[in-house]
Amino acid sequence: MKNCRSIITMILIVVSTIALVSCSDKAPTGIDPTLADDLQTALNIGRYSQHGIGVSAAVLLPGQDIWLGASGKSHQGVSMTADMTFGVGSVTKTYIAALTLRLAEEGILSIDDPLSMWLPDHDDIDPTISIAQMLNHTCGIFNVNENPALWDSIYAVPTRIWTLDEILDRFLSEPYFSPGEGWHYTNTGYKLLGRIIENATGSSVSAAIRDRLLDPLDLDRTFLAQEESLPPNIAHPWYDFDENGTWDDISSSFPRMGYESMTWTSGGMYSTAKDLVLWADALFQGQVLSQASLNEMLDFNYSISGEISMSGYGLGITEFSDMVGGDVEVIGHTGSVVGYIAIIAYLPEYGVSIALLENDNIYACHVDIINRLISTVAKHMADK
Repeated sequence: MKNCRSIITMILIVVSTIALVSCSDKAPTGIDPTLADDLQTALNIGRYSQHGIGVSAAVLLPGQDIWLGASGKSHQGVSMTADMTFGVGSVTKTYIAALTLRLAEEGILSIDDPLSMWLPDHDDIDPTISIAQMLNHTCGIFNVNENPALWDSIYAVPTRIWTLDEILDRFLSEPYFSPGEGWHYTNTGYKLLGRIIENATGSSVSAAIRDRLLDPLDLDRTFLAQEESLPPNIAHPWYDFDENGTWDDISSSFPRMGYESMTWTSGGMYSTAKDLVLWADALFQGQVLSQASLNEMLDFNYSISGEISMSGYGLGITEFSDMVGGDVEVIGHTGSVVGYIAIIAYLPEYGVSIALLENDNIYACHVDIINRLISTVAKHMADK
């Protein structure tokens, strides 16, 4: 009888094991514990070595659950947690570009449409500029963010809400070049895209983003400031306004209403690391756009140098040239606003998505950490 019970027990164990293996084919597996430890170590070392205030990150590998990590603090006495929300700056452009391409797929507009079809004339804006030229920064429109008077006005009365027309009338200057005859990063073009989206859809930009992009992907922790209410667990932003070398928590001293009305569709979105990495994965894995539209988005032609150099710029997406010494292909977008830095990075060779958020403007820290995370993931994938 004892032997019979032992045989039955063994059979049940084998059956259970087979069932577990079968289930693993249908659902993501847990994170490799060694990889999880290595990613957290990369986050901690990068932040500590570069004196970062706080960071939150997410990594999504094919067939695995999302790794979430945090390091440092949100504010005095409160540690950073992985579920906190940050301003994502120009990562906003990935949503605006994807939304514009979706509207083109729906036949509501064409990216070849000239501005004259959607916007009134303005002295310093060529009406023949196409939507595509604004998406890839070949429109030549002056970047109002480069006008010091804009910042003087915002910092002087930070609670003032700015309209797009006011921004254009007061801070726009003559173009850099004729449409299509150069490349210059310009936030102004993406602000104008926001107005085009409003005119084309008859709704707010936030409603169009939520209906077409966020809700279908269950991204309920992503918001467009000024148009939507933000959640309570915002990571406190830190900035050195007085330039004395000390980073200050500006969450109460710098009202962001005016600032966010200016950034709007060029950089006004907020998100969590988890939502961002899910967004990157869905976008680059072809769940958001048709393959033809995604190919247009990833047609990289123009380069720019900065804290993180880009070898090319497509439609709201950058191709990075110097990540981990150029040894790994990386695409995505960076973002920076007062008190926050963000990046989404996708590794086409491995199908891996990474999101990194920081609640300060210490660029050296951001570059250090993202390179460490990419190197860690690449080594893990190569060793598999």
